[in-house]
Amino acid sequence: AVLFKLAAKIVRMSPTINPVVVVRDTIKELFCPELGTLYKALSAEASTAHGQSPIFAVHDELGQVRGPISELFNAIENAMGAHEAPMSIIISTQAPTDADLLSVLIDDALTGRDPRVVVSLYTANPDLDPFSEEAIRQANPAFGDFLNAEEVRDQAAKAKSMPSQEALYRNYTL
Repeated sequence: AVLFKLAAKIVRMSPTINPVVVVRDTIKELFCPELGTLYKALSAEASTAHGQSPIFAVHDELGQVRGPISELFNAIENAMGAHEAPMSIIISTQAPTDADLLSVLIDDALTGRDPRVVVSLYTANPDLDPFSEEAIRQANPAFGDFLNAEEVRDQAAKAKSMPSQEALYRNYTL
């Protein structure tokens, strides 16, 4: 739904796209009648993905999936097999453990086994103080742009003063 809101905003603000794409806010869809293309936001329920045949998918916050399997992710990826050149994009903060789906996918992608898979991984140099602004900037390319710099600094200060919060801070910020 977050991605839909941003895409709908782009459509509404574009003098080129706005006349040819219909924004259907109530059902979270973008439809281009001329091309017959449809973008729709799916709920996190795996059953919503069955029967679909997407050629393009954005998996947002896959790092929230606990364990190595997601029925929703698998349903979407399997449904994409109906197309010759489908594309998936994953945008997420890091998963809590190395055994979670996003971590498994990143580890596999970093092997280079599949040349069609591209990884853009933002992480801080492990030699840096994790609470330093340099480490925060390395791990967060949007720091100060659309990522609220003051909020991240507050999270760092909280994690530094409360050791129980440090792992959460490192996971989501670094």
